[in-house]
Amino acid sequence: MPSFARLDSRGRLSLRWGRLLDMAFDPEFQKKLQIFLVAAIVLAGGRAAYIVYERREAMKEDAKPKQEAALKPDYYVTPKKLRAYDLKTARQLTEQPVWVKFGYQLTYYPYDRQRRKTDFVHEAGMLLSLQKLAIQDVATDVSPRAPDNKQVMAVFLLDGRSYAVAIGAEKGSDFKSYIDDFLHRGSAPSVQALARGCLAED
Repeated sequence: MPSFARLDSRGRLSLRWGRLLDMAFDPEFQKKLQIFLVAAIVLAGGRAAYIVYERREAMKEDAKPKQEAALKPDYYVTPKKLRAYDLKTARQLTEQPVWVKFGYQLTYYPYDRQRRKTDFVHEAGMLLSLQKLAIQDVATDVSPRAPDNKQVMAVFLLDGRSYAVAIGAEKGSDFKSYIDDFLHRGSAPSVQALARGCLAED
């Protein structure tokens, strides 16, 4: 049993309060108590400071403007217009694949490569949106519906057969091209981005 506690005549535990008071005024005890209190204050202050810091950082994150997801490189590709001004420049379509911008806008016809004639009487179908075409040649032909004008025809292969689609008109020295309105030269991904309205042509 500690020296500062004893049992009274009734067997109950009593404390020697004088001894406890002596300990309270003991310099060594006071020093230890001060160290404990300082440590407790420092820990409490550090905890409070950390909580304040976390809340400020959270408020900064909420205040930042939300950044949109980065677009794929294909979305930044700007298709180049051909700007054909005669038959020779229009034949640049044969140098690389082209893609149809808008479906069901252009009618194509059977084409006789040996006679270099387009069968305007029999429509073969309409080009589909984003349909890939490998242009074999660009030539002029006369349609019965417009005998005074030459139709500029782009010749391509489809399922092993030759077809032609009008991409312009020629009358004397006047040359009108529809290439940039309906066709696009480039890779498939950039064309798909164009169809979604993500590209702006120059």
